Amino acid sequence: MPNRKYTSTGKHLPDPFTHEKRGQTGVATSEHIQAVEKLTRGINPSIERSIPIELKHIRAEGTRRGITPQLILHKEAEALDDLASRWTDHLVSALKKAKVITTQEQANAEWDRQFHGFIERRVRKLGIRHVDDLIREIDSIVEYTRIPKIVHERRIEEAHTRAILLNRLKQERVNPELNLLQTIKHTLSRGNLPADRIEVSQTVLKAIDVCLAAGVYADLKIATTPKAQHPISWTRHFRNGMHLIWESELLPNNVATAIKKLER
Repeated sequence: MPNRKYTSTGKHLPDPFTHEKRGQTGVATSEHIQAVEKLTRGINPSIERSIPIELKHIRAEGTRRGITPQLILHKEAEALDDLASRWTDHLVSALKKAKVITTQEQANAEWDRQFHGFIERRVRKLGIRHVDDLIREIDSIVEYTRIPKIVHERRIEEAHTRAILLNRLKQERVNPELNLLQTIKHTLSRGNLPADRIEVSQTVLKAIDVCLAAGVYADLKIATTPKAQHPISWTRHFRNGMHLIWESELLPNNVATAIKKLER
């Protein structure tokens, strides 16, 4: 796996799932942060120390199970994202207790800033050999789990057709996860459309259809979830669907790249 220096073109943000799990965020100047760190003898240093250990465990377990290096990297990135978010939450909690934080708007902005700083600076000091690949993968998760504009547009345009499809899938008691992966396999294996019938590349068409399949998966999950269970948003189900697709390793690199480049 290449270990080249990775320089982000933007701000590192957490996996969208992390934002949904977080309850609080905070804000403070660097001076306040240093004061709180001194007061608390470090912001939960056990989280920081556990990162290399957790990543080593994931890599060893993945290798034992015969998982591909790319999927192992993906799972490591998810774990690092979660640990970095917990560290940031811990810092913010300390700042709140110190009554440094005043407004939620400031809190949100500072949470993102501290997460970015932790990923970009502190994680790099932990001696993780493939740290650049991990950071790149974290940024990649953010890219592919965001809903493309065309998904919203097509869902409005094709609402009637989608309703008919959803009703059929419900009647047939289709398993949402199995149906999703079967749809992806069909999408990727189909022949190319005639050149005079398309305005974008075949790769982009497949990328769009993959995202639309994740939308159908989200529809089906909502439609088949018992009312008594705690409701999960359509957006969360969509992201779960994209995670399933990514971790299935069905996507060739060109389609995966095209998905990330769709307009958001």
